[in-house]
Amino acid sequence: MKFIAKTASAAVLLGAGMLFANVASAQVTGIAYADPTEVVLKTKALEAAYGQVNSTFAANFQLIDQRAKEANELQQQLLKQFDANADKQIDDAELAKLDAAKSPLKDQISAKNAEAQKLQEPIVRGQMFALENILLKYNAAQTQVVTAKKVNILLSPEAIVYAPAAANISPDITLALDTTVPTVSITPPANWGPAQDTQAIYKQIQQILAVQARNTAIRNAQAAQKGAAAPGTAPKPAAPVPPAKPQTR
Repeated sequence: MKFIAKTASAAVLLGAGMLFANVASAQVTGIAYADPTEVVLKTKALEAAYGQVNSTFAANFQLIDQRAKEANELQQQLLKQFDANADKQIDDAELAKLDAAKSPLKDQISAKNAEAQKLQEPIVRGQMFALENILLKYNAAQTQVVTAKKVNILLSPEAIVYAPAAANISPDITLALDTTVPTVSITPPANWGPAQDTQAIYKQIQQILAVQARNTAIRNAQAAQKGAAAPGTAPKPAAPVPPAKPQTR
């Protein structure tokens, strides 16, 4: 009887194990993930819109760079005035005096920064307006892909510990958006303001583009150094640069 009881228990456990295995298998089927920021950043519409913004506001970009350079020069003059020991470094005591001082240089620096901020406003508005017009079509494109691929559960990248590359449907949603939103305007109405979701994704996009620009600058500098180190020889090619993305300044 004891043997039979144990055998019966084992059978129950085995059956439960098979049940859990079937449930787990059912849960895995149809699971995918997508990153809205990645999706929108790689759309042709956003790339074209950023290029149009760069062309339309080329003068703004030049003036912003100029004002930033002027503000930096004024900042260096200000720091030099309070570098008491002339070691080209500002210690805590010197910084405290600088913060407490009333210097016309501070007002000039603030004015330069304010002017640069004003010049940047139409650039940001144009980029955000383009982004928002793409995001308005995002849910429809996502639904199209989810339906076509028979996705039962869609997760964000943050919820994924491991997944095969095929589980990432971000490229598919990008392709869907390229079809439904081939172009977008960069000219918002006078009373337009970006939605919170637009602002959040725009911030993420700008951070990604800033990292890409910094990495490209580092690679270019390294390539230039290698070329200078070996006169008369062709410099080694830099690391492959990713395909062109929307540019920002």
